[in-house]
Amino acid sequence: TATPTPTATATPIPTATATPARTATPTTTATVTASATATATPTPTATATPIPTATATPARTATPTTTATVTASATATATPTPTATATPIPTATAATPSGTATATASAPLPTASATPLALGLPDPEAASGARRCQSAFERAGSAFVAHKLGALARCTSPILRCLQSGGSAVCLEKAGARCRTRLARLTGARAKLDAAIVRACSKRPLAIDHVRNVLGLNFDDRAADCRTRFGLELSDLGSIVNCVARQHGCIAERIFQHHVPRAKEMLRVARVDDAALAELPCLPDFGGTGAGLTDASDTRAALRCHATLTAGGLRLTRRRLATLDRCVDAAFACVQTRRDDAGCVGAAGITCRKALARLAAAADKARTAIVARCGDDAVTYQRLRSPAGLGLTAVDPSCAALGHPAPDSAAAYAACALRHHECAARDLLDYEAPRARDLLQALGLTLPAGCP
Repeated sequence: TATPTPTATATPIPTATATPARTATPTTTATVTASATATATPTPTATATPIPTATATPARTATPTTTATVTASATATATPTPTATATPIPTATAATPSGTATATASAPLPTASATPLALGLPDPEAASGARRCQSAFERAGSAFVAHKLGALARCTSPILRCLQSGGSAVCLEKAGARCRTRLARLTGARAKLDAAIVRACSKRPLAIDHVRNVLGLNFDDRAADCRTRFGLELSDLGSIVNCVARQHGCIAERIFQHHVPRAKEMLRVARVDDAALAELPCLPDFGGTGAGLTDASDTRAALRCHATLTAGGLRLTRRRLATLDRCVDAAFACVQTRRDDAGCVGAAGITCRKALARLAAAADKARTAIVARCGDDAVTYQRLRSPAGLGLTAVDPSCAALGHPAPDSAAAYAACALRHHECAARDLLDYEAPRARDLLQALGLTLPAGCP
């Protein structure tokens, strides 16, 4: 685990090691700001597996007696003394005799001084492979979440129509059969996720050490969570993919449950079999008897609101994940394949902030739609909140945890729902890209705080 202020130090970039007579060129070192000073700590708190490609040529290896001093002028001068000082955020220090790397932390980078990062795999081919692998985790993970949300929406909508029209056995049987078909396809979606990531991350010279290492994708940072939550040891690529897929599946169910709290009740009432329900281990059942509203206008309002919440939630989730993935990809490129580009981080930060501004506009649009179609008056909304309506009272505890206790209007619920989306996207990104927080910090951005 990283020290309280997360950044990492790791094995040096190969060209920073030289004899006392050599001076490294500016193109092989990181341009950095002087906003903080990082030094090696006496007791390492994060270790990275030694990367065998940490040498520029077969004849040279990194030694603990030759170190580099990195300055803001992007010139690294080798010295014969075994000391290393650094001004960048973040920076790498020379390897220790044991072959481990230590991690020290830095304050958030101000947006005005964003500069290329110094942390990346030394081997250019491995670095390129790491970038390809990271993108695969993001794309495949986001696609899996979207598929699951869509399947749940198409599964529950017909069942809700049955319940709000009297709950006839014939209607529920037909809706349940269609639902079972939808849920059965989730197995195929999971297989696609596995195949896409394995295909992108198994190409040499990228190795499992690069996927786990702090200089690569840093999945070692997720090891404790995967062990605690899912009983998985991250020993190989398959176990890493398994952990990411299971976490993404749970978060997708959590997102859907917040929009459709009666989802598991609907599946139960429609007699969806246990094998299909096994694909939804994180979707809670809040009870309920399958009751529906009695007033025709309330019934129409419930169906209209349900459609808005499911379709709008899926659309916003896709948009949010795509935006965050784009930002992380841009920063990760600066780390791995564009370390010699002095303007990389600054340009990535500008592009990312523009994308986030468009995302904020999309979130406002979703908020407006919820208010318009989920009860623009208090009486209608309270009926929708009821157990016979959409059962939105069931999400009161989660809303309270997000700082929105017991929403009593559609506007209050919309605020809670959007906040829930932000936190869910943050949790998804933490598993897709374990380095995301540090990478976004380097762009002058932060993920939402205060999430449960």
